[in-house]
Amino acid sequence: MYRSLALRLAILFVFACSATTGAGAALRLDAPKGPSTDVRDFPGRIAFVPNLGQADPSVRFAAVSGQTTVFLTDGGLTLLLPSAEAQAPLFRAGDEARSLRAPSLQGLRVVFPGASPAPEASGLDRLPGVLNVYRGKDPARWRTGIPLYGRVRMDGLYPGVDVEYRGAAGGLEFDLLVEPGVRAESLSFRVEDLSGKPLRLREAGDGTLVVRAGRRQIRLGLPHVFQGEGSQRREIRGSFRPGRRGTVGFRLEEAEGGGPTVIDPTMLWGTYLGGSDADRGYRLALDSSGNVYLTGSTLSSDFPVGLPTHGDYDAFVVKVSPDGQGLLYSTVIGGLNSDIPLPIAVDVYGHAYVGGYTNSPEFPVVGGFSGAGQGADGFLVKLNATGQIAYSATLGGMNLDQVTGVAVRETGKAYLTGLTYSSTFPLAGGPGDSTLGGTKDAFVSIVDTLQTGVPSLTYSSFLGGSGTDEGWDVRVD
Repeated sequence: MYRSLALRLAILFVFACSATTGAGAALRLDAPKGPSTDVRDFPGRIAFVPNLGQADPSVRFAAVSGQTTVFLTDGGLTLLLPSAEAQAPLFRAGDEARSLRAPSLQGLRVVFPGASPAPEASGLDRLPGVLNVYRGKDPARWRTGIPLYGRVRMDGLYPGVDVEYRGAAGGLEFDLLVEPGVRAESLSFRVEDLSGKPLRLREAGDGTLVVRAGRRQIRLGLPHVFQGEGSQRREIRGSFRPGRRGTVGFRLEEAEGGGPTVIDPTMLWGTYLGGSDADRGYRLALDSSGNVYLTGSTLSSDFPVGLPTHGDYDAFVVKVSPDGQGLLYSTVIGGLNSDIPLPIAVDVYGHAYVGGYTNSPEFPVVGGFSGAGQGADGFLVKLNATGQIAYSATLGGMNLDQVTGVAVRETGKAYLTGLTYSSTFPLAGGPGDSTLGGTKDAFVSIVDTLQTGVPSLTYSSFLGGSGTDEGWDVRVD
């Protein structure tokens, strides 16, 4: 039991470009001026994801809040922030599929000097959602059903000192749990840039500290110190003790010695769905229970910075509870190039059908068929109620092809429309138009997701004249 002293340190990560700053205020992004499908506009609780092979081995857990990605490692944590100008481009139907260069990342590391190289990490407070990651064609690299946790504990950070991380209102909180006999004032942390260079900390007049990471201004809020537990708990004075080379310790006044200590920092920056790079949402759908489904593209990087484990824009699908507070699943799908989801529809069983286009020859295909893999192919992905791929296929010829509309029936059939520049676009069934009439035609296709392979494409036809034609949406009566 840790009873005698609780030190709460509020570390506020305040961006210089935010609308308001100041001690005690979390990051507030500028409010959108109108309706938006930017993924950052969807609030959600911070969830910690264990690294089961989807990230660099040095990462134990990861979490996302706003455009900030947090990686928990053995000796501290890393925050990745997008450059101030980073924003995912708005891909529209008919846009040329292209590979895009990732915007530069900024951020910092909070390091516990001399920490154990291998503390025992465990997830606590299991949350209802899961993470699924499908990258490339090789199922051995896919990770599904990754659990989400509300807290992470690492035992043995130092002898007699453990650390526990958890989500706070709008940010991240961690407790340093100190056993009797260990002086809390002997503990410190160091703030570094992503290359390991110590960052200069500037003392503000209100007792907070300010540090710059690239073009971002980050504020470490005044620490709050509490002693005792329950009705015996009382607040005592505490402050930062800045040292050399980015090191920060603590001054505790009127603290009684001899008992366990809890040092409790909080990092606040606001909670929104999104990664550390540019993210953008595209389409929304609702199921009969009111759950919200969102498609979008993400350029979020793995750890460490520059690790080339996936391409530029991956597709994602998230399912959020009706009140907007519970992330029920998040599924990432893609290859080494751009993978852009556009339409989404949900059937009566809670299966999500997502269309779009991919520039990745190694786009994951499950049970379906593959397009020509030249230029960009359209795709259809069917996710089950927990966000795992139940069926996927790519659809296209030798040029640009996109799925821009999808409708579904309870029979598992998906009705697709879109646009194609390919005279070799796959055709099936009949009757229909078998010739590309102009530079670009619309198409209509029917895919039976309960079948497998090429036979699952039960109907497909061009639709157009001698000019340029595009299909934008489809409905089934």
